[in-house]
Amino acid sequence: MKKIVQKLKRTWRFWTPKKAERYVHNRLKKMLTETKIRYAVDSLSNDIQFSFVDDQQKGYAFHLSTSSKTHLCMYVVFSIDLNPESYDRICHLSQMFNDHLAGMVVRLEMDKRRLTMYNELPLDYCHVNDEIIAERLYTMNRFSRDIVWAFDKLMHTEEQAVFVFAEMVERSREEVEN
Repeated sequence: MKKIVQKLKRTWRFWTPKKAERYVHNRLKKMLTETKIRYAVDSLSNDIQFSFVDDQQKGYAFHLSTSSKTHLCMYVVFSIDLNPESYDRICHLSQMFNDHLAGMVVRLEMDKRRLTMYNELPLDYCHVNDEIIAERLYTMNRFSRDIVWAFDKLMHTEEQAVFVFAEMVERSREEVEN
């Protein structure tokens, strides 16, 4: 019976696409509340923002937006101090992440000394399939931890990007196995 009700809800959402933006926005807030993640809603743009910080005060902030009315846009802004003298190594590592990430893009803005990861999902698809939002947020969070670690290591050592990336991949495999 529960599956039938769930399928009826999905069908109803499919036939009411104009409500997608509000539904997805409310679903995001509910999901974050259920997982006990503290978030803020921007009063002007209605964007949802939350952040994570590790023990060494290195972190990243998520920005979720439905303002395009067609896509759920997810940005992750990293608090990494990018050294312009390491530009070639930074670009190389960014490109390695872009090759590795499916459906996500790491953007490098050296003029602002900022690194961001971007992803978007069609709003109507998110409206019909709640699980895709949680899955994508989980994936982005997992990759964000790897990005913070790899760029921090790159900035504090003289290692080449390929070796830092290989070490990060090995670290990730060990975490999955444990």
